[in-house]
Amino acid sequence: MLRDVNVEIPGSRPTEIIKVGDQVFVSADDGIHGRELFVSNGSDPPRLVKDISPGFEGSDPSNLTDVDGTLYFVADDGINGRELWKSNGTAAGTMLVLDIFPGMSDSGNIHSSSPSSLTVATTTSGSVLFFVADSPVGVELWKADAGGASLVLDLNGGVDEFDNPRSSTPRDLTFWPEHTDQDLNLVPPTLYFSAETETLGRELWRTVLNDGNTTTSLVKNLFADPIGATPNSSNPTDIILYKSQLFFAASGGEIDGEGNVTSEGRELWHSDGTAGGTELYADIFPGYSDTEQQVPFNSSPIRMTEHKGGLYFAALGPSTGSELWRTDGETAPTMVANIRGGSGSSAPADLTSTEGYLFFTADGGQGRELWRTDGTTAETKITRDIRPGTGSPFLFTRGYAALGSSVIFGADDGTLGPEVWISDGSLEGTHLLKEIQFGRNSAVTPGAFSSIDGGVYFGVSDQLWKTDGTEEGTARFALNTIATVGSFEPSFSDIGPPTFAMANGLLFFASDDGKNGVELWKSNGSPSGTKMVRDISPGTTITFPGSTIETPNSSRPKELTAVVDKVYFRIEDGDQLMVSDGTESGTVSLGNVAAEHLTSFAGKLFFAGRTAASGTELWVSDGTQEGTVMVADLATGAASSYPSKLTTAGGKLFFVADDGSGTELWTTDGTQQGTVKLDISPAGGSYPTQLTPVDGRVFFRANDQTHGNELWVSDGTQEGTMIVRDLAISPSIDYGSDPIPLTGLNGNLLFFADDVSHGQALWKTDGTSEGTVMVKDIWPSLSYDYEFMGNEIDGGAAGLVAVVGGKVFFPAEDGTHGTELWSSDGTTAGTTMVGDLFPGEESSRPSELTVNGDRLFFAANQGSAAPDEFGFHDFLGRELWSSDGTAGGTSVYAELNTTNNNGSQPRSLAAFGGGLHFIADDGIHGPEVWTTSLRLDEDDLLFETLARDIAYRDALDGTTPIVRNDTINLAALGYNSPFVFTVDLVIHDTMTGFDAYGLVAANADPILAIRGSANIDDFYSDLLPEGIGVNQYEENKTALFNWINQVSTPNHPVSITGHSLGGALTQLVASAYTAANGKLGQIVTFNAPAINETPADAFVSSNAQRVMHYITDGDPVSLAGYKFIEGAWRRSYFSDLNIAHNHQFPVLVDYSIADDPSTPGLDRRFRAPDIAFEEYADTSILNDPLFHHTDSDYFFWLAAAQALTSSDDDL
Repeated sequence: MLRDVNVEIPGSRPTEIIKVGDQVFVSADDGIHGRELFVSNGSDPPRLVKDISPGFEGSDPSNLTDVDGTLYFVADDGINGRELWKSNGTAAGTMLVLDIFPGMSDSGNIHSSSPSSLTVATTTSGSVLFFVADSPVGVELWKADAGGASLVLDLNGGVDEFDNPRSSTPRDLTFWPEHTDQDLNLVPPTLYFSAETETLGRELWRTVLNDGNTTTSLVKNLFADPIGATPNSSNPTDIILYKSQLFFAASGGEIDGEGNVTSEGRELWHSDGTAGGTELYADIFPGYSDTEQQVPFNSSPIRMTEHKGGLYFAALGPSTGSELWRTDGETAPTMVANIRGGSGSSAPADLTSTEGYLFFTADGGQGRELWRTDGTTAETKITRDIRPGTGSPFLFTRGYAALGSSVIFGADDGTLGPEVWISDGSLEGTHLLKEIQFGRNSAVTPGAFSSIDGGVYFGVSDQLWKTDGTEEGTARFALNTIATVGSFEPSFSDIGPPTFAMANGLLFFASDDGKNGVELWKSNGSPSGTKMVRDISPGTTITFPGSTIETPNSSRPKELTAVVDKVYFRIEDGDQLMVSDGTESGTVSLGNVAAEHLTSFAGKLFFAGRTAASGTELWVSDGTQEGTVMVADLATGAASSYPSKLTTAGGKLFFVADDGSGTELWTTDGTQQGTVKLDISPAGGSYPTQLTPVDGRVFFRANDQTHGNELWVSDGTQEGTMIVRDLAISPSIDYGSDPIPLTGLNGNLLFFADDVSHGQALWKTDGTSEGTVMVKDIWPSLSYDYEFMGNEIDGGAAGLVAVVGGKVFFPAEDGTHGTELWSSDGTTAGTTMVGDLFPGEESSRPSELTVNGDRLFFAANQGSAAPDEFGFHDFLGRELWSSDGTAGGTSVYAELNTTNNNGSQPRSLAAFGGGLHFIADDGIHGPEVWTTSLRLDEDDLLFETLARDIAYRDALDGTTPIVRNDTINLAALGYNSPFVFTVDLVIHDTMTGFDAYGLVAANADPILAIRGSANIDDFYSDLLPEGIGVNQYEENKTALFNWINQVSTPNHPVSITGHSLGGALTQLVASAYTAANGKLGQIVTFNAPAINETPADAFVSSNAQRVMHYITDGDPVSLAGYKFIEGAWRRSYFSDLNIAHNHQFPVLVDYSIADDPSTPGLDRRFRAPDIAFEEYADTSILNDPLFHHTDSDYFFWLAAAQALTSSDDDL
């Protein structure tokens, strides 16, 4: 991964927050365990309490409730269904209370009791938790305490006409603690609720707690019915305890024996808990809407909330709609204010009591906004029109919480997106608290606001937050497991996938850092070298009372296209064409022309350019405004020819355009006179598509209005443009064979086509009719063998075909294995399925086929090797695969997402500069840009170049010292290498003689190259106390480790290489770093001595990807020391027995070296032509005290040492 460009933490989506004792619990998703229970002490980041339901879905804890310092909640462990759990904040103390509804349904689903309405009843002997749950007796009232859980009463027993258990389904559970009534009688603690029975309908009930026992009875039947009549229901709702009374809404009434109804409608009632003390409190909306039928008006009180001694609620009045009302519990209710005016409804909601005002939302005609009141009409006012107009700022937010005399809430002002706001009830005191996610398209969705310990906890889509009511006091609590990671949000083009481009050794791409919008970025392969090139579309400033906000805009670069040493792209603002050399000042507009279909040809950029004067035509640019011009006005004037499908072949640029006489194939050499039409259907256009270049010609699909859609070929001339073969010859078929060109192979084109007889099958052609033959009917039926899963992007089957190793790879379906990876060498026998990557009939659906080096990379679904009990294979996610073309050589290359079964979903694979670049989601960081570098022997060529040449340059060629931020272009230095490095670390320790360079590149992992002894004099200085290898390492250890820690990422750790003494120092660094549990990449040494046993034994091989020691037979240096770090090694042989040559000369790649420090200028050292290798899997032989070279013994070593002392060459 290059760098976390957007360091916003991926969404944990907290939904419920509660404090229990000194712990804060939250239900959240950490991106690894799914939604689970987390706990915090209120200052440290929340930690996972217990993975109740292992896997990425989680147990989804809800209904978090404090019962005497123990958290009770509802969760699904995947075994018992959704049941009641409890927790003390530890894994061991988190357990299922009871599987209330055990077993499975007839359809095979796990039963769940799904507890709800958790309500705590406090008694002198301890608290009891009441809740509603489903069970074999139906949905009834249950209770739980320290002794477990049990059914209170099967209130509505029996079964219905379908033989299902009846349910009373209790609602609006409200607890009234122990108290004395007006006659000074002690009333035990009692739970009140509404419930439905077969004989009474839904009425008001109570459960009395007495010494651990419960007694349940009806309070009063508020809608009395004649005996035997179908019961009516008063349906009590919004039950609240206020001033030693229960207040609620109900539809009271009675029906006499003759069916006459007497009712006041749905009005406000109150009760002292007895039948006699339960009566209508106020008929707020008296009268009848239908006097003949005696249908009463209803005030329908709802949302009852106590505030400063008053009871507030919303209700309909005789001449108003739904407005805010108030009562003191003794006198008749009064309307606080007619906010909407007339008979309209402001529909008050979200009533929230604070130490100051009562806050609520209402629609006074300007949309639903935040209002406040002190209970008087005069002081009932809108706080601020947060979202001007008639829209509501609360559409995507949820919840409010009091903080002193203020309220914390979420709102969307129409500009910033959903964010967190605060209000004290005044205009100036109602403002944005903190912009958590920049930009209008923010999706933070604030909610779950909870007042805890003088602050407010809340959740947004990205994490758990806490505020003290100030901007600086509003901060995020990151979940422990993902506290240090971030999310990169790549730019997705509207015409195709995100694009990469590489120029001057830099990787260019579009991304959003969460602050500047989607802009152009570059990377040299290191986190520090990954940065925004230019903020092309700067943000705008928005001022609020008490705060100023910078809102980012986005240029959204698209179609990044490298041409020579520059990158061209278009931006969202009018599709304006821009160019960049990687610097801010060198990133400029190329004039007032809209661009698309950007294509590199002949060292320039060609594209479809649009202006008001000339419409959309073919343009060209050399990277300057004056050099950005129209090639030809094919549809003259303001009309457009709409050039598209720009494709290069045979030194020409082919494209499709309509000059007004039909859409045809065109070709150009970049000049107006060299732009000609290849007219296939003069009658009105052949509509060529899927242009595919093969050996200087272009194959494509076209319809000449005679043969239907068939395969055509063109060499860029009219006479060389012809139909290849009419494959679908049938009187009843006029749509042609509908060919899908794949790619060229050995001068032929492979393609799929339907010849009517076989259905879609694989064909090949050399461009002639007789040379067009079927290769193989992969699925012998009239079905489609080839699954074209992508859209055409200015060319053939983009991402679904690749050529490597003399074979064409593509996805196909044979009717048995699903859509899998196939390959073909152009013969029937050589066309086979590479492997059944997702076993059975399911499909791996390979896509993004991309060649890097000599291997094929692609994205595909994984399936479990063994089927389940039903014969199906589990889906294990979509990951990055690699193949050498054989079944055994095809496997998952990188399983980046191990947190869930979705896989990393790799996409936008692009290979250039020796590396593979793509976007993937590891389940923790979100979608990120990832890179791979060359591996194994291919890497070792690079390591030897760096170890033998680059690491020595300062010491041997003092005229051009290497400094930090220098560029090292290996190709420019004469190497056949695609790597361009930036020097990110320079250590030149003149005291100890230690030299090392930290190198980063866009297409390679970071590499530390450590210099060996520069010459014989330096060799002896290295043996002095201050210059000896161990001391060199110890003196520079801190700087080395700091750099490694800075540039390493989990998937791109630092590799280390060195030659001679540099190889020994490489081993010392690797031993100490891995012993400290640090992760390294590859450790590769050349002609190195061993090191002491203690540091060698400290090396942790599992913390390094690979170790390889290169030893040359006859090199005396490799006999020095005691032990090599654990790993593989290779011994090389060649005929030259010059001892110095055995140590100095390369084993893999020719390299540069200086003749003498006093004579600047580089020479070459050549690899021996007869070199041969032996490879060993471990260092046991190399570390044997008796190990010796085949052409030397102890006495020969003495002679060699004598020869070295008289040599002026380097070691």
